[in-house]
Amino acid sequence: MIGSYLSGTQYLVILYRILGAKIAPDVILHNITCFTDPHLTTIGNHVRLHMGAHIQCHTFEQRLFKLVPVTINDSSVIMSNALILSGAQLQGQNRLLPWTLVMKDDQVSAKTN
Repeated sequence: MIGSYLSGTQYLVILYRILGAKIAPDVILHNITCFTDPHLTTIGNHVRLHMGAHIQCHTFEQRLFKLVPVTINDSSVIMSNALILSGAQLQGQNRLLPWTLVMKDDQVSAKTN
């Protein structure tokens, strides 16, 4: 109910920090549903998540529930409807274009689109 009031504000970042996410200063999150597992998410400084971008730190594989942390390093931009799956690491200064999928355990090199 209060999610619509927190969207796009620094209060949303504070809420996710309370829930266990490691979020650096100067991060903009546009939606309360952008994380599924905040306690497994690490986000560096100057990161932007556009509307509809999602970070998912869990998978169901062969009827097993697996949790793996996701790391997004400094100065990355995750555009709308991009999805980052568990175990992925963005090395920094990355730009994920709309509708991009970063697969499980992928390593995205620094300064790439």
